[in-house]
Amino acid sequence: MTPQKNTELAEKWLLGQQDVEGYNEIVFTEKQKLSFNAKERHNLVSGGLSSGKTLSQIIIKSIILANLFPGSRTIIGRKSKENAQNTFLKDFQEIVPPDAYELQVGQGKIIWPNGSSSEFWGLDSLVSGDDTGKSPQKLKSHNFHFAFLDQLEEIDKDLYDSLTSRVRARMCKHEERLSTHFKKKGQIIFSRCELCKMVSFNQINSTINPANHWAHEFFKASPHLNSHLVETSMLENPALSEAYVQNELSKPKRWVDRFVYGKWENWGDVEKLVFLEEHLHQQRHFEKRPVRELNGIKIFHEPAKHNYQIGHDPSEGSQDPSATVVFDKSTGEIAATFRAYCNVSAQADRVKQMAEMYSLVGPPLVVPEANGVGAAFVELLKVRYAKIYERETYNQRESKVTNKLGWNTSMSSKALLIEHAKTLFDRSFLKIRDKQVVDEMLQFEYSDVAAHRGAGAKAGSHDDMVMAFLLAVWNCEPVTKQENDLLSFIKNKEPKRIKYQYT
Repeated sequence: MTPQKNTELAEKWLLGQQDVEGYNEIVFTEKQKLSFNAKERHNLVSGGLSSGKTLSQIIIKSIILANLFPGSRTIIGRKSKENAQNTFLKDFQEIVPPDAYELQVGQGKIIWPNGSSSEFWGLDSLVSGDDTGKSPQKLKSHNFHFAFLDQLEEIDKDLYDSLTSRVRARMCKHEERLSTHFKKKGQIIFSRCELCKMVSFNQINSTINPANHWAHEFFKASPHLNSHLVETSMLENPALSEAYVQNELSKPKRWVDRFVYGKWENWGDVEKLVFLEEHLHQQRHFEKRPVRELNGIKIFHEPAKHNYQIGHDPSEGSQDPSATVVFDKSTGEIAATFRAYCNVSAQADRVKQMAEMYSLVGPPLVVPEANGVGAAFVELLKVRYAKIYERETYNQRESKVTNKLGWNTSMSSKALLIEHAKTLFDRSFLKIRDKQVVDEMLQFEYSDVAAHRGAGAKAGSHDDMVMAFLLAVWNCEPVTKQENDLLSFIKNKEPKRIKYQYT
């Protein structure tokens, strides 16, 4: 298409005279149509996991806008540049013919025949270490026409504001005062230059998994005048297998409400502390001094012929400590803990030592976090110890599940850990022997700070012991004292022998 033809099509789309209903053989759902054809400057899709929001809102929309607006510059952002590029390209290269664009992998850029470009940016690299901790380093010399931000829950408000302040490029070089502006509810949607007739349009398109986040206020609770929100559900994605959906529906109710049905509430608006204070204060009755310490390991009960599970929250060993918790799956109590500032290799050695100590029945499962430095920890641990937690990852395009070592902490997976622990509290199963774990839980709050992924420690506090504990109890089934007593009664009860007397 010629630039002039593209401009005519762009104006028809902007005026609502020609909506986009799909791309090639991909037909949008009604919710995808609503989000794709929105013209507000700030456009967000919130929805359950695997609800198809990234495909329509990020990938396909960036393709079409790049072609509707020749010479436009687009930023495609995610937490890291590699993550942004790899996630985007997996579907992009399947739906766009290779001769329709030029991919510059080293530059992290897609070049289109009409002069448009799409650039991959890692949003972590935009944050520097000044007093606020949020000062962009690289944006000041850039102007974009469009921004596409996947997983907005990983982006803090001041970084979002900095990014959107750079989404202001015009399609022509003439002064803006020579343009006719088209408005909606008093807000400018787009403009047409009266000299060259070029249409200028700027938009920030984002996706989010329902989260405690500043975006809830901006898009839903008190919507910005020039914002648009569409909420969707996993169940609206026809591409998902029934087995996968049923598996997700079997998870805790509040997690299902948020990450399957896509219900978006700010839990922190009504409850700040993650765990009920009454539950935590009850745990004070179970606190005890270690029976002994060994190489920094606090032992609260000696190894027994029980089943154990070990959670480990790794760290680089300088600013934050690492933490390890051994959990007795039979009694619901913490058997041992370890917390120290040490390097990753030393952490792997200590976890191996604790696992071997508590293996009288069999090797306990170790559940380590695999994010960041956790990836290095897992690599070191797997050559020392074999029984490591494997997480399932679902490939939507190929409809298959693959396994990877370690726990990947995201907004949704952290919520799953929390909801499971709450179930154990509700069943009165837990006996948290280590005072430090309870102390950290009393500082563990719902948070809208992106790095906390929904919940984290108050400023000046740590949550490493909390995370190690949540990993240690993951997927452990609660068995209450009453249930244990009943099972024991049934097992030990002798059947009555009835004697018959013949006359």
